[in-house]
Amino acid sequence: MKNCLHRHLWVCYLLAQGRGSRQGARVNAWDVAVNGIKAAIAVGVKDFVLCAGARNAMLLEVIAQAEESGLVRCWSHFDERAAGFFALGRCMAGHACAVVTTSGTAAAELLPAVIEAHYQGLPLLAMTADRPARFRGTGAPQSMEQRGLFGEHAESGCVMDWTLDGPFHCNLEMEEAFVPQSVDFSDLPVLAERSPWRLDVGALSRWIREGHENGIVAIVSGLREDEQEEVWHFLEDWGVPVIAEATSGLREAMGHRALMDGDRLLRQNLPGKVLRIGGIPSGRFWRDLEQLSEVEVFSVSRIPYAGLARESSHLWLKWPHHCGKALKAVGRLEKCDDPHQWLRLRMRRAAMRDELLQAFPESEPGWVRTISGYAGFAESLYLGNSMPIREWNLFAQETQAMTRVKANRGMNGIDGQLATWLGWTADEKNAWCMVGDLTALYDSSALHFLSQCEKEGRMLVVMNNGGGRIFDRLPRLKQMHDKAREWMLQSHTNGLREVAAMWGTNYAAIHTAQDLDAIENVEGVMICEIFPELQQSESFWRKWDALHEGWYDSVVSARCRGHGRGLAWSRADFVCCGIRNSIRGFMAIPWLPDVDSARGGGGSECWGFGVCGQEYPCGLFSGRSHRSACVAGGCFALVSGVDCFGSSGLNRSGGKATAARGRCRVVGTLLACVLGGFYRSMVGARCFAFGSASKMGRSEKLRASQGCGSSLVLAMVLRAARGSASHVG
Repeated sequence: MKNCLHRHLWVCYLLAQGRGSRQGARVNAWDVAVNGIKAAIAVGVKDFVLCAGARNAMLLEVIAQAEESGLVRCWSHFDERAAGFFALGRCMAGHACAVVTTSGTAAAELLPAVIEAHYQGLPLLAMTADRPARFRGTGAPQSMEQRGLFGEHAESGCVMDWTLDGPFHCNLEMEEAFVPQSVDFSDLPVLAERSPWRLDVGALSRWIREGHENGIVAIVSGLREDEQEEVWHFLEDWGVPVIAEATSGLREAMGHRALMDGDRLLRQNLPGKVLRIGGIPSGRFWRDLEQLSEVEVFSVSRIPYAGLARESSHLWLKWPHHCGKALKAVGRLEKCDDPHQWLRLRMRRAAMRDELLQAFPESEPGWVRTISGYAGFAESLYLGNSMPIREWNLFAQETQAMTRVKANRGMNGIDGQLATWLGWTADEKNAWCMVGDLTALYDSSALHFLSQCEKEGRMLVVMNNGGGRIFDRLPRLKQMHDKAREWMLQSHTNGLREVAAMWGTNYAAIHTAQDLDAIENVEGVMICEIFPELQQSESFWRKWDALHEGWYDSVVSARCRGHGRGLAWSRADFVCCGIRNSIRGFMAIPWLPDVDSARGGGGSECWGFGVCGQEYPCGLFSGRSHRSACVAGGCFALVSGVDCFGSSGLNRSGGKATAARGRCRVVGTLLACVLGGFYRSMVGARCFAFGSASKMGRSEKLRASQGCGSSLVLAMVLRAARGSASHVG
């Protein structure tokens, strides 16, 4: 019976392709429609997104009867491009989905979604109605060559042969005229049983266990929910540093092993090996690997692409395997070392990053951090491409776990973002999405789907920076002609208030933190449009770039280990290091205008070295005092090996950063450095005389009690004179 039905479907398919008699194609058009829909249902398609037209009316009639029978669920839209991406979102939600269009360019509108599905390996079925073969090449209205329309991006043929490992194209040629008939769905064809793909992890196991001397890092992106737990256990047991992107669902779960600014850290200290798990990463370092042939790369993914044009290893996990199963099959591993001290460096950068975010709260990155605190309580989050996904990975909160995060990372474009989000979360409450302004404007027609989706708690956050500001971040474009750069930026003054009114949603314009009250306790759908302060954004990025690519990485934090690591140095060695690094720090740090802001100092940080080759942070100094603080703190600390936190905006105790508020003054900072150095060298405890919210730990108190009593009394007197909230005990 199964083979008979399969042959009947294949005959109908040949007729629809014009390979039978023309009269036969006319006579069997209804059968072609019925059997095409039955085949789609048989292989597992339960969702149909419909774009109506005269040519596909016959298909819509059959689908309507299937929905009435409870076999399928239907969605509709007037825009084929948006419909294609909505169907893609349904595929992300775990449902094989078909999008049904009429003939002509309506079918061509599906190409972007089909390409995205191809590079994500998602089961999207493009079911396109076509005019009969006799119209090809005639120029008749709505006639074009639809066979092979999607090229190598989608397989085509009989739907019963579709394996659901990627998109598929079913092109059905039929006449417009038909008489609706009752369809019996009790005789659905039986799908042939698939043989599971053999999982071979031998090469992966050998690669992981060999050659760790230069360090190994895991980059995790684009995991399904059923993969996350096993991948997490594997990385936890292995102990390697991890770049966990938001779409992995593990970004907040990796804790101290997560390299939040891993792109820059890895560029400075290249690992010997990189293990990619899941989808194609969005970070810059992954692209840099194209030119870093000395770094070995191994990819483990359900996507049949290595993601690099250079030579690398790749384990493609075909049905029914996934990343978690493959890594579990590798077996137990020995803990890995961190020879480049990435995890140690990561803590310093995290503290300096947080200082900048608090200094510029209304910058674009500052708003990302703020909004991430609200979105942490959402059920799901969709991130738009371009800046949103990159900024989220760098600056979003790290305490509230977000395991359901998606993005379209097949082609990395902004096309169809809202439609994909709505398709993925159509049945969900408290679904959040964050995209850029051009992305929202480009796909605003997708909001037509809102009437068919769950509305409770649905939040669309749009970061309106007035154009494609990501191009401001590309150094190679800064030398372009002004007119050419303007074309790239697509600057505009448009807002989404009218868009929200058009689709009947709530709307909030956010300019300051006080405006956020408007997004709380809102019923239904809300469009939250954030307008970052342009000057703050520019200042943030300028200091962020200087922090990582200028003086911090190449000058001030450069390690001076002329006599080897861990060896005692002579006083002359320390003096040389102190003078050189202090002068460099003095010359490289820009003058800042915010005198009174304890958080506006740009996060400058001098690093000193103790008598046993240890590094000591000399302080994050703020306001106009940071130059003098850098010189005094740098020279003195590098000689005596002290921790001077005199007027710091961020005190560190026991490796954990605690915020401190206050104001900086040049004289106060200089005095703090000297006294702090003296106190540290005499008593062996950190001097927080000029801090305002720090406490010493038990070990600090013990060392203080064993030191010089007069120094301790002097420090306490100074604290009292300053009215500090610090506590010695």
